[in-house]
Amino acid sequence: FLVTPLSASSSDDKPGERASIVPMSIASLNALILLLLSRLLVTSAGCTRARHHHGAWFPSVNGSKSWFSLNAAILASVPFEPQLLPPTELSMPLKAAGRQAQKMVAWMLDCELFMLRAFMPLFASKCSAPPITHAHHNHSTPFFIDSGANEGTWSVLAAAMGCHVLAVEPQPGCRGLVSQALSRNLLSDRVLIVPHLLAAEPMNATLDGRLCQGDREITENTTRRSALPVQVSSIRLDSLQQLWRPSAEVFLWHIDVEGAEILVLRSAKALLRSGRIRRVMVELLFPNWPTFGFSVEAGLTELRTVFAGWACVVGCNGLEYRFSSSELGACTSANSRFSRSKTAGADVFCTAP
Repeated sequence: FLVTPLSASSSDDKPGERASIVPMSIASLNALILLLLSRLLVTSAGCTRARHHHGAWFPSVNGSKSWFSLNAAILASVPFEPQLLPPTELSMPLKAAGRQAQKMVAWMLDCELFMLRAFMPLFASKCSAPPITHAHHNHSTPFFIDSGANEGTWSVLAAAMGCHVLAVEPQPGCRGLVSQALSRNLLSDRVLIVPHLLAAEPMNATLDGRLCQGDREITENTTRRSALPVQVSSIRLDSLQQLWRPSAEVFLWHIDVEGAEILVLRSAKALLRSGRIRRVMVELLFPNWPTFGFSVEAGLTELRTVFAGWACVVGCNGLEYRFSSSELGACTSANSRFSRSKTAGADVFCTAP
């Protein structure tokens, strides 16, 4: 038996840890050995540890060359936190789009472990609803919004926990990965894929229909040379009627849009004012803000207004954050491998009053 850190179950709203005792299985022991060995392979250049594309980190499903087990990938990185595992076995695309799903799952487990610890208890406590296609106005409808869904890991996890999900993703190549994963895991009826940018004002971008990239900002002037160009338009989150049903509530909004977060938040001005959005985990990429027309000072000033009265903390260290500085402090090593750098990850977790 080992004493290990687990997510606090006493609070839905703030990432935290508590001690618990759990048995060490053979699988957990093997995962621990793999975890320790991987420390020898770490480079200082990035947040993620070195991983092989095959084997224990991303084991295939029933010998398939097309799918890997998301559950096993989580277990290999955090072998002593069973509450972070989804209730059913989930598969993600193995090689599609340049192994994008593998890259993003590795990023989640190394750099955003605090997010997994914050989200999974929320999914468990807030979600147990009929499929989104059968939702009735009288049913309680808890929504998870995944803005910048990319390959769809968060959307798949939320759907597996019983949540209604709006997966907002403008990149056609990424939407294909999301659709594949949902279909494979029989979760398509819980997720609505929104194929648009989010912005308060109309805008368009031309994207490569074949690519799925997790680190590229998309602006109104974005035009990608491609054999398969696809034009993508914007909508306001406020315009989605599902979110205005009497019983609808956005219990969590995840925003990961590579610097466009202020434009995305502006698209939900009415929903935010109405109190229907209860929690926001937003990645703040200050260096990208000028690309979208914001100085850091102007952007922080606007965000102080948006989140006035909310309780906000830095996701990876739990420190209070008031949008007064672009310095977020260092991460704790238990939450993110960003602890190896002098600066924290860029995610801030806010809870409405």
